[in-house]
Parts: sequence; C-alpha cells; structure tokens
Amino acid sequence: MLIDFRVKNYRSIRDEQILSLEASGSRSELKEVLHRPAGLPANAHLLPTIAVFGANASGKTNLIRAMAMMRNMVLHSFSKAEEDDGPIQAMEKHLLDPNTLGEPVEFEVTFVHEGVRHRYGFATHDAKIVSESLTIWPKKQPRLVFARGLATGDDEKPFKAGDDIAGGRERAQFVYEQTNPQALFLSTARKLNNPAVSGAWEWIREQWKQVNHVNPLHSDYTRSQCLENAEVKRWTEDLLRWADLGIDGMQVTAQEVTATPEFKKVILEVPEGERGKVTKSVQKEFGRRVQVQLFHRGRDGMRVPLDLGLQESHGTERFFAFAGHLWDILKHGRTLCVDEIGTGMHHWMIRQLVQAFQDPELNRHGAQLIFTTHDPLLLDLTLLRRDQLYFVKKDSAGGSVLYSLADFKTRKDAVQLHKQYLSGAFDAIPHLGSLTELMKSAREREAG
Repeated sequence: MLIDFRVKNYRSIRDEQILSLEASGSRSELKEVLHRPAGLPANAHLLPTIAVFGANASGKTNLIRAMAMMRNMVLHSFSKAEEDDGPIQAMEKHLLDPNTLGEPVEFEVTFVHEGVRHRYGFATHDAKIVSESLTIWPKKQPRLVFARGLATGDDEKPFKAGDDIAGGRERAQFVYEQTNPQALFLSTARKLNNPAVSGAWEWIREQWKQVNHVNPLHSDYTRSQCLENAEVKRWTEDLLRWADLGIDGMQVTAQEVTATPEFKKVILEVPEGERGKVTKSVQKEFGRRVQVQLFHRGRDGMRVPLDLGLQESHGTERFFAFAGHLWDILKHGRTLCVDEIGTGMHHWMIRQLVQAFQDPELNRHGAQLIFTTHDPLLLDLTLLRRDQLYFVKKDSAGGSVLYSLADFKTRKDAVQLHKQYLSGAFDAIPHLGSLTELMKSAREREAG
C-alpha cells in the first residue's frame, strides 16, 4: 500500500508537496475504512481513498503526472536511457521561478510491500540522475539498500551499498558501474537480475497503476479479460446492469486481423531505412481484435446488440473500461491513480466506485484509489474522512500547493462541505470576475 508520495520542482509544483495516505486526526471518523498492513508501526493506519479537488490549471493533473513520471522512469529508464524520447528527456522543471532552473526534479515514494516498508527516491538534473536511494524496514529499524550520488560518509563516495544488501556489495557495485548516467540504478539492477531491488521493482511495476494522459483509460484490458476470464465477464456484466445504463448482458468474441498480400507489397515499396518505422506504426492494427456487443432491451422485450466502440456512448465505454481495472485492483490490493475520474460518468457512478474502496468487505486486500475531480458533491463526510480530502491551489508566485481538509477546523457534523468549498472556504476554486461584464467591455471596445 502507498504511504506517501513526494515531488519537488516538477511542472507547476515548485516546493516539495506531500500526498500522504497515512491516517491523521480522529481514529473514530469512519474508522472502519482504515487499513493497517504488516510492516507499519502499531499506531499507523493507511487510507484507501484520496480525492483531490482544485481549480483548472491548479496542479491536480501535475500531481498525477508526477506519479506517472516516476513510475515511467523506473520501468523504462534502462531501455530508453540514450533515446531522444526517453523518460528522463521528458522531465519538466518549474519554469516560473528562475532559481528552480538550476535545481533538480525530485521524486520519492514510500510504500509497504509484502510486510516490508520501502522508501525509494531519485532526482534528475540536465537529463542525468544526480541522486537515488532505497531504504527498507525489514524490522523496526531502517536499513539502507543503496545510495547513489549522495554524501555517504567522509569520503563522499558516489555509490554505497548496504552492508547486508541482497546479492552482496560487490555485485551491487558492478551493477552501479554498468548504470548509464541517464538511467536509474533500480532499473538497471532489475535488468541484471539483482535481487536487492526486487521488492521495490515489483510494487512499482505491479501494484502502482496509473490512468492519465500518459496511460489513458482504454477498454482493451477489460475486453481481453472478459474474453479470457469468465469471472471478470460476470463481474463486468453485473456492474453494467447495476449502473442503470440500460444494458442487459454482453457478448464477447475475437477475430484475427492479418495483413493482406497487397498491404505486404506496399510495405516492401517503402524505402528500407523507413520500413521499420512504418511497420512498427501499423503492426498494432493487426492481430487479435476483441469485439464487445452490449445488449439493450427494446420494444416488446427485444434484445438489441450495440457495438461498444461504435454505437455506445463515451460514458458507457469509459465505465466498461473501469470495470476490468476495478476488478483487478480490488482483487490484488493495488493502488490506482486516476486523473479526472468523473470524465463521462455521473456523480452517482463515481460515488459508488469510491464506496467500493471504502467498504472493508469489498476491499479486503488494501486496494487504494487516488483521483482528481471537479465534483463538489464528493465533499461529503459520510463518504470520505477529512484526511481523505485534498485541495490544490496556486500560490502568489504560481506554484502549486497541496493541502488537506484536515488542516481546517470544520464542524464534526458538517454535511454540506460542497457549499463551503464553492463559497471559497477552502480556497482551491477559480477566482473569476463577471463574464457578462467582460463581454460588455469587449463590445464597448469594438464599438469605440
């Protein structure tokens, strides 16, 4: 489970911002939703859900992007270290303060995996890794796994491996010597099968899932799962019926799409130097195609199939796509980060998705949902605790600031937080003038 995420000097985020999933404040407030995985201190509990609110361009999306960027670096920095479109090349610093241009972009994540707490972080500057470290808590005391580019003692060595690092210090030193300055040691060690980083790599790759502009929500995953897994198909059908979309069942079929002889001939006519790029760009059009038809009840009980990709609404397709991911996340206790969760879906759908994570019977494995939203009706203390409600706003210098409702004094029985929020009580709303007055001024300028 995710404990906290830290980011500094990334896009609109200038100063370090911390998103914490450790419960704070009253333990009696919706205490049934709290989780305490093995590996945490006795008085520590983690939250299953975080909702992030804020005005447009406040930095909500950049928070989710920062998480995706960190994960992308871990997964791909080794294989794409020297490519022009590699993940380190996409690092974007805060541009509204000249002082930040000479400072690194920093990421750090703390999580519990298989009963062991991990803290992993790195910093980049001028398309190079300038620091990286991993610490674990196999028992009560922290244990350094490795530190790179940090002061590790009087001799200021560029790399240090922990005394009892898995695989041995010599092997770790060898991995470090093979690590590209533009790649992470974690990624390189994983590629070279070093056991020292297996826990961190596995959690970041398998347990930390993202839905945003880099990893948009497509229906491909749910389509293939419904085809291959009868349990997922039943779950998805039940969820679609529950959502009151007028759907009464579905049919999933697959067919192989292959290149015709004529198409292959066209490819051969492409200049040899460009042929590889062209083939790579179009090969995704071939292979297995999974077709989903959703049945609707018509006149006199007639069941009419509609193609998911062609005839159903965007909202239905997005909800269908969520179904497979939701099954996977809840079943395996993963952490899901979603930007603009409400796109194409009604408030009541989102509310029920949130309740699934909040329900200890449905969420038995510590699954977590972190999402951004503009829906003020989710500001409801019967649904989410104060420490589960976060806001983002821009400060006077254009930097994004992240803070929690737990930082405010609110009545314990407050149930209309959305009205307080929209009135500006917690800030994080757009401060707009009158659009009518703006249009009048424009017309006066044209007339003058």
